[in-house]
Amino acid sequence: MMRFSFFVSLFCLVSPYASDLIQVRKAFEAKQYKAVIQIADKYPSLFREARESGWLARSLYEEKNYPQAAFQCHLVMEKIDFAWCTAMLRALKVKQEGAYLLGLARYQIHTLDNRSAMDSLSDITNRFSELALSAREELLPLFRKASAYHLMHEHLTAQKTDSPIILGFRKQMQDYQNTMSQLIRQKKLTFKDHDNSLYQWLSVSEQDIPEFSEPLMQKYREQLNEEGFSENIALRIGMLLLVQDKLEELAAYIESIKPNIGSSIPRHSLNHLIARLEYKQNLKKIKSSPAPVTIAKVREEYFAPSNTLSIANLPVSTSDNGGLNLTPIDQKPLFTARVDDFSPFHDLYQEFLKRMEKNPSNYEKRFLYRELDNAYDAVSDHEKAGPALDAYLATSEGQKFQAEADKMAQEFEKEDLINAEHFNGELNRFQKSISIAQSREEKLRVLSSFAGKWEKMVFDRDTNLFVQGAATAFRKTSEGKALAKMVYDLVTDLKILPADMDIPPDFLAERDWD
Repeated sequence: MMRFSFFVSLFCLVSPYASDLIQVRKAFEAKQYKAVIQIADKYPSLFREARESGWLARSLYEEKNYPQAAFQCHLVMEKIDFAWCTAMLRALKVKQEGAYLLGLARYQIHTLDNRSAMDSLSDITNRFSELALSAREELLPLFRKASAYHLMHEHLTAQKTDSPIILGFRKQMQDYQNTMSQLIRQKKLTFKDHDNSLYQWLSVSEQDIPEFSEPLMQKYREQLNEEGFSENIALRIGMLLLVQDKLEELAAYIESIKPNIGSSIPRHSLNHLIARLEYKQNLKKIKSSPAPVTIAKVREEYFAPSNTLSIANLPVSTSDNGGLNLTPIDQKPLFTARVDDFSPFHDLYQEFLKRMEKNPSNYEKRFLYRELDNAYDAVSDHEKAGPALDAYLATSEGQKFQAEADKMAQEFEKEDLINAEHFNGELNRFQKSISIAQSREEKLRVLSSFAGKWEKMVFDRDTNLFVQGAATAFRKTSEGKALAKMVYDLVTDLKILPADMDIPPDFLAERDWD
């Protein structure tokens, strides 16, 4: 018996498994937390037992990977009541609630409690924007597994930055749309047998097909009357109102159901519905404006027969103002302002108030804001008027003036972000044009055409301001940043400028290409 025990002990000492555990323990006791995590990544089987799993949880926490630390602690708590994990989870729930929820959701997925995981992850996207991307990378596979394409679409629409996982789901969504479009064209889907699939298609496409939308609306209204209030059914009615373009009715309907929407997934759906309503309302407002406000998707190919861009397809010029007050601000008096004489700035503020009292159109307000912004830039650089402007903006009147201008800017930025959707697909169009171009000269023509068009849209004073704002906002989206990087790389590859071209540091930072 002693001999057998001796060989067992000897085997444990020389076993690679035992040796690795000793290495893990030594690393943990030496507070080499990164080393513990690296071992766990390479040999996860070493951390199946409660003790080693607890070491990993502590290491993740010390390295500030709070979501994964929470996940690991939930695993530990399955096996033993580990005091440190109990305290850590309690503290994390208070100080880092988003990270706690993300770790909890991962544990719920691990235990196949997908419904609870969906709720936790949706809650994160609603309340913790900094974790929205990570949450959606976990959430979208669950929606895909549940064939909840309308919910996938809602989250992909809300997600403004991409990752390889998000891009993969965008491709899946495009495949879904293509398949459904084909089935509907071939009349292979009937309301009787495919009502849920048809609702999802209407929700994703926002195309009103009365033979489907009307019976669906009737069904959901009857269901709500007979079975009582249901968040999901109420939101389906709202989405159908959007599809049917009944915007005034939808706005009132949203206000009536909003107090009753409390669950995480329905709350995100409500936010999506509100955003789409605002988008459609804004389009109607733009189309009814007396200003020239064409914001068509850019359809022309960049591959032009010459290296000069025809402006025929560019947005309509604002020179034909249609009776709008587009009188420029006279900047000359502003340069006479001094620290002991704010009268030119006071006069400008009075002119601003006078124009605003006349209830200007959205376009007139945009024009006025641009004039104010240009005047600010010009005066700020003036040797004597610049210090006077700084002093004026510190006064009560100056602060009020600044606040009103900032409020206008925030409203425009919100509208511009919505309108930026009109430029979706620019990256694919540019990529297609470049792929068609064979020679260096052809690629130069494509690039010149592209650069000329975007320079006019973003910087030309005669470009319609709605278009200019939408184009500027598009440049800040994930697609716009990817497009800018592709152009930058192409410029470098074609050796138009050296690879280490001298550009302002914020040029790269603004687009966050990496």
